[in-house]
Amino acid sequence: MVFQNYALYPHMTVAENIALGMDAPPPRADLSRRITEVSAAYGLPLNPARRVASLSAGERQRVEIVRTTENVPHILATTDHDAFFALGLAHAQDRLFQMTVLRRAAQGRLSEIYGSRSYAADDLARRLGLWRNAEASLEAQDEPTRAALQAYADGVNQWIAQVNKGALGRGAPEFFVLPGDVAYWQPADSLAILS
Repeated sequence: MVFQNYALYPHMTVAENIALGMDAPPPRADLSRRITEVSAAYGLPLNPARRVASLSAGERQRVEIVRTTENVPHILATTDHDAFFALGLAHAQDRLFQMTVLRRAAQGRLSEIYGSRSYAADDLARRLGLWRNAEASLEAQDEPTRAALQAYADGVNQWIAQVNKGALGRGAPEFFVLPGDVAYWQPADSLAILS
């Protein structure tokens, strides 16, 4: 899978967005060319395509994360697995610190970063067994749901690996207050923050 980000412009007409393939995934080879043509026709600056992530496992599919100028991601994928992977990657790019805090809240581990003022919240989360219930809930899911959760976690982990390897501002400025690397995402984490 190859993931790329492009910038599109929300002020375009419906016909122009359809011409860019926004209603249905366009032929993948044509998307970059069409974005460039429309941007040039309107004299708009184009954020250049940049490769975000690449996986070599299994069949190589091209998946695109198209971002508007407001940085809203639109995922163009041919399979559910690829769509969930790209969703996890986009969420991690935009919300990694929030996701980490929500995971810690569900695990009853907020005190590790916020100190004694969050003991009560940690105690409640542990007494309710949010994390324990999420792990049990994962086992009760059917195979397509587990596959979707795993693909999402793989997408999040693709971004976390890049953040941990290259620092990349640690993913968000807030991460500078946390020691060590960002922990990898597990499928149960998604269920835990939903509970």
